[in-house]
Amino acid sequence: MRSGGFEHETGYVDLRAAWQETRDRPLAPSPPGVYTYASVEARTARDGHFFTTKVTKNTKEGTKAGAKRREILEQSRTETRREIQHALCGSAPPCEGHSLRFAPAFVHPFVFFVFFVSFVVNAAEGFMALEGKVAIVIGASAGIGRAYALALAGAGATVIAAARTLGAAGEEVRPNTLAHVVKLGETLPGRVYASVCDVRSETDIARTIEQAAANFGRIDVLVNNAGLMTLFDPFQIGDEDWDTMMHVNVRGPYYAMRYAAPHMMRRRSGSIVNITAKAGTFMPKGQRLHDGTLLYGVTKAALNRLSFFMSEELKPYGIAVNALSPGVVATDTALAANPNVRDYGAKEPTPEVLGPALLFLAQQSAETLTGQVLYTDEFGKTWPR
Repeated sequence: MRSGGFEHETGYVDLRAAWQETRDRPLAPSPPGVYTYASVEARTARDGHFFTTKVTKNTKEGTKAGAKRREILEQSRTETRREIQHALCGSAPPCEGHSLRFAPAFVHPFVFFVFFVSFVVNAAEGFMALEGKVAIVIGASAGIGRAYALALAGAGATVIAAARTLGAAGEEVRPNTLAHVVKLGETLPGRVYASVCDVRSETDIARTIEQAAANFGRIDVLVNNAGLMTLFDPFQIGDEDWDTMMHVNVRGPYYAMRYAAPHMMRRRSGSIVNITAKAGTFMPKGQRLHDGTLLYGVTKAALNRLSFFMSEELKPYGIAVNALSPGVVATDTALAANPNVRDYGAKEPTPEVLGPALLFLAQQSAETLTGQVLYTDEFGKTWPR
């Protein structure tokens, strides 16, 4: 390991040059290795500890939207510089003798199953169909989001998996963490990177998207999967309940689209997929999806409306915006709430099952398919036509 270098399959990336470039031009495309400064794949050669950095939101309430956005973007730029400096020596400018390297690879037994599943998905959708593309999946540490991230990587995309739960890297990686997703993606054609992001924080969302654009030069696919589902008596929903679920299920996806769209607009291409639910449509009383889902259904109906609006707004730039419902899925959360969820036909949260519909939408443009609310259960039957 030479000082000031980053060990990579294709050689070394000079971190001094990367720091200089980032200092002078914060949002200029930089070597792919730079992104791992904020990921679970990076560790310092000094102490062997994994690290990540989160931005502390310091915007003042009541700031005008435009000024607030500029402040957040500048904060993101500053944090990118700090991460590179910290990765080298914990200060600026970079010092001699410190470097980064990839963590020793540990192949989880489940990786082989994931690779096989990915192969099946790619065979159906077109092997390496997304090679060279950059995808961001928000809400990717577990369940449906994890399946989407691995499916995209299986199709050749570079994937930024974003979620709140980073997890510790090592031989015993805890499930339902970003560290676990990165491990599962190690053998896939596309690379999976991790970014700590709380969808309730506009600062986190801006940072995740701006860093991805800066380090990879493009954003081709955005998947808004993070969501919150809590059941309530329809006449007992409090103010905090309304605010929390609207913030996570509607405002979070809006922020992600707002920050990702300009990067897609510059390239005049891209695909945004908002993960919705059937609860956002009319459900007669007595049906399982009706009971307790008033607030959840309202947020998903709002997300659908947001998708319709953005599809029209971004159509002139060739960007597709669609909403996709995965249907009932046997995630850990769903099983904890109802151990018999599979009796209702719940699908398994794997790339093989959930991936095909998502991969199809990831390849769409405003000219081919946009402004639709689609259902995974109907993929291959009523759509595509």
